[in-house]
Amino acid sequence: MATTTSRYKAYLYVLLSQYIYDTVGIDITERVIWGGIPAIKRSGGDAADYGFGTFVYSDIDLKCANVDGYFNDENDSRSIFKYNRDKAKVNIVLNDDIVGDKIIFSGIINEEATKTSGEKEEIQFKVLSRDSILRTLKVQSGIITNGMLCSDAIKSLLNQTEVLSVLNYSASNINVGADFVIDDGNYFSEMATRKALDDLLITSNSIMLIDSNYNMIVKSRQENSTTSVLNLYGPFDIMGRQNIIGLSDYNSGKHRIFTSVIISGVEYENVAYSSTFGYKSKEFTFDFITTAATKLAVATGLCEEFKSSKIELKVEAPSTVVKGWDLYDRVSLNYPLRIVPAPGTFLPFVDVAKIDSTEMKLPISQGCIEVIKNIAFKIIEIVENVGYFTTTLKLRQIGKSLSDGTFSSTPLAMIDYAVIDLSTVSGTGSPSYNPSAIGAALIDTTLVA
Repeated sequence: MATTTSRYKAYLYVLLSQYIYDTVGIDITERVIWGGIPAIKRSGGDAADYGFGTFVYSDIDLKCANVDGYFNDENDSRSIFKYNRDKAKVNIVLNDDIVGDKIIFSGIINEEATKTSGEKEEIQFKVLSRDSILRTLKVQSGIITNGMLCSDAIKSLLNQTEVLSVLNYSASNINVGADFVIDDGNYFSEMATRKALDDLLITSNSIMLIDSNYNMIVKSRQENSTTSVLNLYGPFDIMGRQNIIGLSDYNSGKHRIFTSVIISGVEYENVAYSSTFGYKSKEFTFDFITTAATKLAVATGLCEEFKSSKIELKVEAPSTVVKGWDLYDRVSLNYPLRIVPAPGTFLPFVDVAKIDSTEMKLPISQGCIEVIKNIAFKIIEIVENVGYFTTTLKLRQIGKSLSDGTFSSTPLAMIDYAVIDLSTVSGTGSPSYNPSAIGAALIDTTLVA
């Protein structure tokens, strides 16, 4: 069987002039100090408990050896920075021999927080995630106007020269969960661009992603239904397919239930779900919405999104196992209980012995958590544990109501015609099968959402 060699690599893209970068990255991997890359977090939204929010991409501190002034600023002739060290691009890439490269972090150097140690002859870069460019901008007066659609307002914030220097924009990638007309565009004038974008994302029930090609994507909270399903297996999978290291932070999702949402004094309550889960309200004030009907529509959309409990948990897996999947991709998790024999016996078998007799007692199920593969999850947060070559995924069950959130399979298993030894299982069926034909059972088909 082929073995895989995994490694992290770091590349730096220097500025040639304002907003113009060298297209060829400099491989600085050998200069990165062991442990110099911390955990890297990215979330499309809703990763924090007890609420719902917008996107989060972590900043990192990158430590590198600098014994020869290689990373000094542009005033040192030995430096690789010939124009400006501030806002130079940094990519952290996970590489393996079979799958190839995947960018797990892409950011820009923040000169203000970069520090050099003369004694240790090393430098620590503060590398901000690429979306940090939005933190440095203000909304210019007149960009967002009265009567503008929310989707158009988001487009106007993202389609700016400074943003386009580090991220890619396409109007076709901006598809909000629920669009509406902005009543007061002056509310956004001179506001921090990141704050304006957060407000627009929440009110339109949308999240923002940045893909591996640096494209800015605004979409609903719905899972990515066109991509394949990531199949994960626990340590007691019956077929021995374990590919995760551990499961933690399992909860019912009741901490993120809101049966009432109030937008600037206008409330929408789902009375049916309030009677089931209790009255749990979330309130926002958005002065750029003044029309009562718009406030009600925004409140309705958010309440319907979070009215029901949805299972949430974290799984840790080798980074090479999950590197092909991204935020809001679908996940199937098969995490069964472990089966042990009853005290003083051994696991029963099927043949001439009678199961659950005195000699062949039914086995005992142990373990505190069981997750069946038919529950459909989506990835809402990814944390790269660089020092350990593992990745932690935070998962949330898909759907919005009590009756959804599962995969439909075609079929999961066909038992009706299968027979074991001399006894027929689950009815006679038609056509009939000879008792020796146990192959009529179809087991563990691919899950299809």
